Amino acid sequence: MNPIIKYCLTTFLVFSCFQITFSQASMIPQKKNFLIEKGTGHVCGSCPDIAKKCDTVIDSHTRRGMLIEYHFGPDAKPQAGSLTKDWRTAYGDTIFEPTAWNWPFYLNMMVNRKDRGAPYSSTFIFGPNNNQVQPEADAVINENSPVNLYMKPTYDATKRELTIETELFYTENAATNTNFLQIAITEDSIIGTQYDPLNYTLNNGFNLSFIHTNVFRDNINGFFGDTIKTTTKNSLIKKTYKYTFPTSYRNIPCNPLHCNLTMYVADARNSSGVQSFTGKIMNAIRTDTKGKSLTEGNVTENASSLTAVDNNFSIYPNPSNGIIKLINSKFEERFVVEIYNLFGQKVFQKELNSIEENTLNLTELPKGNYLAKIKSAALNQSFLIQLIE
Repeated sequence: MNPIIKYCLTTFLVFSCFQITFSQASMIPQKKNFLIEKGTGHVCGSCPDIAKKCDTVIDSHTRRGMLIEYHFGPDAKPQAGSLTKDWRTAYGDTIFEPTAWNWPFYLNMMVNRKDRGAPYSSTFIFGPNNNQVQPEADAVINENSPVNLYMKPTYDATKRELTIETELFYTENAATNTNFLQIAITEDSIIGTQYDPLNYTLNNGFNLSFIHTNVFRDNINGFFGDTIKTTTKNSLIKKTYKYTFPTSYRNIPCNPLHCNLTMYVADARNSSGVQSFTGKIMNAIRTDTKGKSLTEGNVTENASSLTAVDNNFSIYPNPSNGIIKLINSKFEERFVVEIYNLFGQKVFQKELNSIEENTLNLTELPKGNYLAKIKSAALNQSFLIQLIE
């Protein structure tokens, strides 16, 4: 075989092998975020105050928590007068299942779907001295997540169409062989009547201009979410979704620009077929429809991926615009970084010392794919890097 053809074929195979390691989701182990889910209704007098207390818990951990409120049950049914709007959803109604009481609590809440056991299985915020949500949130954010999440939405206002690129990267084996990926739509800034006697004294306690937030509207990928069957360490799952916003859900108009997307992964599903609220949420992230990250582990602040060379070296971002950080956790005394183009030509070389983080400036190189090599007395590793605009 012609040596040049042989070299190019070998190089192509090497690049193909390393290409699969590219991940927009972080490849470094991370702590969990927490998701509070609670039931509510527009004639539930205590619900607005409990929601405020949930917001206080979320505010105590900046960019680590989020809330979804499901309107279901007797307090969410449309009634006469100014209460004719229907905030319920088919998903919320099925969760509630009033005949079976499938939801393990009513008008209370769960943090990452943790089952607290008898008698209610749920988490409470009632009074100043009965706040179970805060300690649970405090605990969750210190737990290691086996899976890191990434979500990048693109919204076309002319079509009311949303495209969402998602990735899951498992930094450890999950506790179960099958997980469930769900993306929920919530909406803020919806004006409507709410019974709020603790904070509103007019109209017999009914606030006709109450601002509803975190209102569950729909699931991007159905009742059950998507089944994830590869849940072992270093697994990378990529999925793309398209969703067209309706002009209204039931009789309540929808403004996509007021909506947020919550992506979460649970470790189990109810045997009855309804998404389980005993299956623990392993991690969750949130972004708005414009792509602004509202939690850690999302696209805007964490769009760059980190490529692990081995257990001691990592680089980020990758892809990059040419400025690359190299993390040296082993503290090699001295090592060399070499960069090669697709033709096997060395286009960059730099000798680095033992400091923990080094910066490589590759901005003068043409955009494209390159093979990087790290060499030291104890290490000889290669990996693929991408330079983009």
